[in-house]
Amino acid sequence: MIARSLGMDESSSEEQVKARLEEHRRQSEELSRMKAESEAREKREKVEKIKAALDKAVLEKRIIAQSRPTWETLLNENFDSANAALEAISPVVSLSKQIGGAPGSGTQTHTHQGKTFEELQENDPGALDELQDNEPEAYDALYADWKKRNGV
Repeated sequence: MIARSLGMDESSSEEQVKARLEEHRRQSEELSRMKAESEAREKREKVEKIKAALDKAVLEKRIIAQSRPTWETLLNENFDSANAALEAISPVVSLSKQIGGAPGSGTQTHTHQGKTFEELQENDPGALDELQDNEPEAYDALYADWKKRNGV
């Protein structure tokens, strides 16, 4: 009965049945080993893929390093969706880079987010204060432009 369940002839000897059982055991162990190796490789590749995505996002200033653990969790849960969201984030641009023009650039007026020094002073003095505190070089460029245009 065992011989038939192994796909062997009923007249197979006990030794033949034992040999077939041993062959099945070895195949089962080999399959288990290969499966474990495959799972380990897939896990390593996923970790590397997540690390690369996070490294890129931090380098491109789309996220800050402190948010990395949160993004790692999201990427582990659903890589494709989280990575799409991560890629959609615009890089942070410093305030000084948002200033138009450069000192001494002729007639071009310096602006911050499209507003001159006087427009910020009149309409959004808080933004001007924030600019002075966080980006003093950008503030100085705006102020110097205002002084130049007003003959101060």
